[in-house]
Amino acid sequence: MKNGIKEPTVKHRKNLLTSKVLDISYYDLYLLYENECRLKNLSETTIRGYFFADKYFMQFAGNDLKCSEVTQDLINEYTLYLKDKLKSQTNGVH
Repeated sequence: MKNGIKEPTVKHRKNLLTSKVLDISYYDLYLLYENECRLKNLSETTIRGYFFADKYFMQFAGNDLKCSEVTQDLINEYTLYLKDKLKSQTNGVH
């Protein structure tokens, strides 16, 4: 406590950060992640790979997806979708 003012706790700041992230679109979060990758000097090939992975996920989940809507169930559904798609491609069915 400084000058009679209570300083925010880490817990409060963590909750504030969490609530802000949940309110943004998944696409906006991806753009932040891509910038972070560039700051870390990841190769353009790696970043391009992330871009295509994100593109396919967004096609599956919908372009208006919010971060708060990304659940384990959604990830499981997408994983099963990818497995089925891979299986059909390896069996010669497109």
